[in-house]
Amino acid sequence: MRRLLLLSAALLSAPPAAAQGAAVSTGPTCTALWDGLDPATLRPARVTARRPLLTLASGELHPTGVMTGDLVLQAASVGGRRCTYVPGDASRTGLLRDQETQPLTVSTLTPGTWERDANAGLTLTRQANQLRLTGMALFPTAGGSVNAGHLNGPLRRAGTAAPWLYADGDCTAALWPVGTWLLVLDSGTCGGLNVSFSGLYRRVR
Repeated sequence: MRRLLLLSAALLSAPPAAAQGAAVSTGPTCTALWDGLDPATLRPARVTARRPLLTLASGELHPTGVMTGDLVLQAASVGGRRCTYVPGDASRTGLLRDQETQPLTVSTLTPGTWERDANAGLTLTRQANQLRLTGMALFPTAGGSVNAGHLNGPLRRAGTAAPWLYADGDCTAALWPVGTWLLVLDSGTCGGLNVSFSGLYRRVR
């Protein structure tokens, strides 16, 4: 009888089997960098929540987080949350709930000068109702020399939902205006070794 009572007490104090075997709730898996995503699925947004909670896929709070007013790039919504990226700060990547951000109006591609960093810049001009792209990208080598690449030619577009395209021989580049940024992905064959125009550009004038 005593053994039966002890067994009953042990069973009552033990956590339910379902709880013991429950898996940790996880969210969408985010790539480390936004450029691993399909650019067509990205949207620019502004963080509007008073206390935004940037989380990891495990559900834990991100150690750095984001602030109200931050401009971010977001992937498509999955289960009410979006993979969120802070341009220029790869360490701040995580998940935000849909209601914590407000999408920005998709911009049009307009003439101007755009800069990715000190090693890549683009200029867009309009000539005879056609957009024209010029640009230069550099890659400093360990030996002290600099590899370079140049773009110079017209941009074409297959439709209003398609990216702008540049092509010159085996060098191709696609351009997406995304909010206040210009997203560029090139073929990797637009200059010397390791030269790339790919990246997120901001307008400087």
